[in-house]
Amino acid sequence: MSQTADTYRTPDLAAKFRTMWGSAEPSLAEGTYHADSVPRHGDPRWGLSLVVPIDGNTAVRTMWQVHANP
Repeated sequence: MSQTADTYRTPDLAAKFRTMWGSAEPSLAEGTYHADSVPRHGDPRWGLSLVVPIDGNTAVRTMWQVHANP
């Protein structure tokens, strides 16, 4: 039996994000959160990257933040 993409799909991605954020937010606010290390070649876990094109005021504010906080 083959697995399809739907097999791994999270039914309510927004709810999943809220749950994940809710569990991490207290330690982020306290400065005690410990992020996973960057995966090395052969590691079974790799993070997810998301590229979202932005424009207008969001792009201007983002670029300002990037340059203001090198």
